Amino acid sequence: MKPDILLGNLSVEQVENTFFVELSYFDPDPQRAQQIVNTVAAVSSERISQEDVGAPDITVRVWAEATVPSHPTYPQPVADVLIFALGTGLVLGMILVLLLAYIEKSTT
Repeated sequence: MKPDILLGNLSVEQVENTFFVELSYFDPDPQRAQQIVNTVAAVSSERISQEDVGAPDITVRVWAEATVPSHPTYPQPVADVLIFALGTGLVLGMILVLLLAYIEKSTT
C-alpha cells in the first residue's frame, strides 16, 4: 500500500477535553481497516514512548483496540436518498418561486 493512500484514509482526532486520540481508517474491507488501525496504534505508541520529548516518564499505550463494525458505515442508502430528496425539493421550490414571480411581474 502506498503511504499517500494510507494517510488519505487514516483519520486521527483528539477526544475532546482528554489526552486520548482516536484513530479511524476508511476501507471497504472492515477486517483490513481494523488491522491497519491496530498496527498504526501499536507502532505509534511504541515509537512515541521511545522518543525523548523533553518531559520525563511519558508513556503512550493503546487503550482499546479497533473492532470490526457490525454494519457498514457507508453507504447509507436511506440517508443518501433523503438528503438528495431534500436538496432537490429546495432547488425545485426556489425555481417555482422565481418562475411565479417572473410570471406575476410580466402580467402586470
